[in-house]
Amino acid sequence: MATIVEKNTDGAAEVLSRHLKSGALAIIPCDTIYGIVGVVPSSESALRTVKGRPETKPFIQLVTLDMAKKIAVKPIPSEILALWPGPLTVIAKRSERKGTVKRSLSRASAGNVRIHTSPLGAEKEA
Repeated sequence: MATIVEKNTDGAAEVLSRHLKSGALAIIPCDTIYGIVGVVPSSESALRTVKGRPETKPFIQLVTLDMAKKIAVKPIPSEILALWPGPLTVIAKRSERKGTVKRSLSRASAGNVRIHTSPLGAEKEA
């Protein structure tokens, strides 16, 4: 059964967070589209099934600025940082450091990261 929560509803981010932490998928407004999202690794299989996406094709990661900096091996140029949050996806070579976003998102060495402006976006590291 689906639950619809308007993005401007008080507590919407908390409802979304609980829903995603349970392993479920959600559809949220992003900068340019609505995105089907989940939390890795618990919902990765369902997300790949719904999207028809093979394991060899990575997903875009909706992250905070701090998370993006941890994912990237090299510092992110200030010209790119000035464009975030917003509709810009960066492909960065992934860091192997502990504490970075789960590598199960992709078996590839590059990560696709985006910091979007939606109030329902990635506001905290899980």
